[in-house]
Amino acid sequence: MANAANREAVTRFEAALHCLQRLPGDQDTRAPGIDIRLDMRNALLQLGENARCLAMLREAEPLAEDLDDALRLGWIASFLSTHCLLSGDSDQAIAAGERALALASACAQAALQADVHLHLGQAYHARGHYQKAVEVLAWNVEALADPAFRDQAGPAGHFSMHSLPWLVWCLGELGAFPEGLAHGQEAIRLAETVGHPYGLVAAYGSVGLLYLRKGELDKAVPQLERSLALCRSADILLMLPTVASSLGAAYALSGRLAAALPLLEQAVAQATAMHLMLYHALAVASLSEAYLLADDVEQAHEHAVRALALCQAHKEEGHHAWVLRLLGDIAVRRAPPDAEEAAACYQAAQTRARALGMRPLLAHCHLGLGRLYCQQGQSTLAGHELVAAMELYRTLDMGFWQQQAAMALAQVGSP
Repeated sequence: MANAANREAVTRFEAALHCLQRLPGDQDTRAPGIDIRLDMRNALLQLGENARCLAMLREAEPLAEDLDDALRLGWIASFLSTHCLLSGDSDQAIAAGERALALASACAQAALQADVHLHLGQAYHARGHYQKAVEVLAWNVEALADPAFRDQAGPAGHFSMHSLPWLVWCLGELGAFPEGLAHGQEAIRLAETVGHPYGLVAAYGSVGLLYLRKGELDKAVPQLERSLALCRSADILLMLPTVASSLGAAYALSGRLAAALPLLEQAVAQATAMHLMLYHALAVASLSEAYLLADDVEQAHEHAVRALALCQAHKEEGHHAWVLRLLGDIAVRRAPPDAEEAAACYQAAQTRARALGMRPLLAHCHLGLGRLYCQQGQSTLAGHELVAAMELYRTLDMGFWQQQAAMALAQVGSP
């Protein structure tokens, strides 16, 4: 497993479990039985086999309860948090994470505390609670900077390496791009130093997604291509749909639709096949946006409606806001345009973006409304919205999008 040969690792762990089950009945095999299952879960996770991971944890949990082993129960709860999240159940993910955190605190176990903070941060990110996720993940980064805590945690590179990319993703949604990029560069440095394929996939992918949010597509594409190549070469199937959909979105915005659409279709199909619900809505939304850029409005609308249903089912508030903005773009492009629907979608997305602190999305909503009002001949309203978009893009240093707003504003003049 340390060499990313995860399928070989699973075979060996299965053999170890088989040996354990053949030991004489008077030997207590519960503790090693738990540990083998948890190790096997780690290998299965990278292969994207979420159902088997959950099965390993469900088998381990009663063994730990029989032993009244708080530490092992804490690890099981922490891992359950991740797998509930992958299944799209953020409520259970947060509940399991909070239970694990209580056990970690009771045991005063640094490694478990770090692992739980990572998983809780992931769960808050999935819900769209980005600022809360930043606080939880930053706890890890700061704690692991303390040599005493790092010594207690053991191989702490795992926790800091994995916490940093999620921190980058959150900061990108909030528009804190300089801070996010600094953490992203540190994540890449750590992952390259350790030579950990999963860490490299996450690090390159997080920086690529941050550049995508910022609109710097020439920088986003190389990072995402590196991440996707590693996903494939190291057989890290868990991350493949997310990375592929991010790269497909970057290709689409760059005008490379012939490359974007097959990649996005593949990402959605792979996530569906693996029953991987985490960020599935965002992948479907990215496919919708690519179809819109390809002038296939009906396909775009069909996928956007599906993405909205997924957001609602899995309580992904941040992604819900992105999909509402996308539905606004689609309504503008329908024949004839549905101005009332477009305005309602942009305004609903705007309200959600403001509440969640999603400044890049908020700027996009101003831009969408400005273009809509311009189309309707409402120059004063258009000007106000486009000026608001330009100012926010300028504040966030989103040069590509600032230029888009400036071109739209040139058509209506200043309010």
